[in-house]
Amino acid sequence: MRSCGGLVKAKFERGDAFHYRWVPLTCLQQVDRLRDWVRERACRIGCPTLIVHARDDELTSLKSAAFLCGAIPDARAVVLENSYHLICIDNDRKTVFASMLDFFGSETAVEDCRDSWF
Repeated sequence: MRSCGGLVKAKFERGDAFHYRWVPLTCLQQVDRLRDWVRERACRIGCPTLIVHARDDELTSLKSAAFLCGAIPDARAVVLENSYHLICIDNDRKTVFASMLDFFGSETAVEDCRDSWF
């Protein structure tokens, strides 16, 4: 079975359109507003924060995760080396799950979870 990232890369190599043919200007404006809002307020996040990001995410730069880690006082990052944008279902999904269990202090080991979860 091919990974999500592999499917995306194959589409790009074939020259297939992957994203929408057009994006409403309102959508872009809202993304810019959200980006500004996060830049101004990320430092106010007062709780421990887990940031999980794929190094090869083709839609969101790893720089975004680095910014959040630098801006949020109690942030911890996990960088995935074998996944793309859909990290919860991609190649490193067990690492994502294990990172979340560890972050929330669970004593459950990933190996104890049913294989059907993955």
